[in-house]
Amino acid sequence: MNIQGNVNSNYGNQQFSVNQYAMLRDPGANANQVDFFLFTFNDPNVSPQVGQIILMTNSLGAGNPGIRSARFDLARVTVSNVYQFVLDSGMSFQLPSSNVFVATGVGNSPGGLGGLNFLPGAGGVLGEIINSAPVLSSSYLIPRNGGGYFYFPNGHQVNIAGELDILGTAIDNANLQGNYRATFGGTYISSYICN
Repeated sequence: MNIQGNVNSNYGNQQFSVNQYAMLRDPGANANQVDFFLFTFNDPNVSPQVGQIILMTNSLGAGNPGIRSARFDLARVTVSNVYQFVLDSGMSFQLPSSNVFVATGVGNSPGGLGGLNFLPGAGGVLGEIINSAPVLSSSYLIPRNGGGYFYFPNGHQVNIAGELDILGTAIDNANLQGNYRATFGGTYISSYICN
């Protein structure tokens, strides 16, 4: 599916369009009637792209085996005409975090590395190093508040669409903040019975 939107953080405001996949688990892994998961096709730690998001309503999809086996509900899901979820801000402090989104980082900000560009002649060299390292050009923010919804536009599971509106902070710096707003849509591929 395609996710299009905008990430606004301390380091800038950037529009994005990324392709990812979603999964709906019915029944939910814990207290939710259903669980919703968004995954990237590649590891954002290796090749980050602004707008990539790993988001789940239950930690069953987490990369860490301990967090995955705990099956923490990370959001409250309600089901009516749409599937709506609201993140549990307290659960966002379970580490390592299951959810994360990629925002613009220090490499794309003027001045770079907290103003080290004041060194004579070093600005260009530092800029080249930072901008050539995608990880340094990215901020990884943990979704703390907000949520979203999704639905099946035709009333049956052929296509899926929805919206996200999430506020996040860096794992170790509450002053580094970002707002992730996006719409998504794509083709629903298949269903599986879960135990």
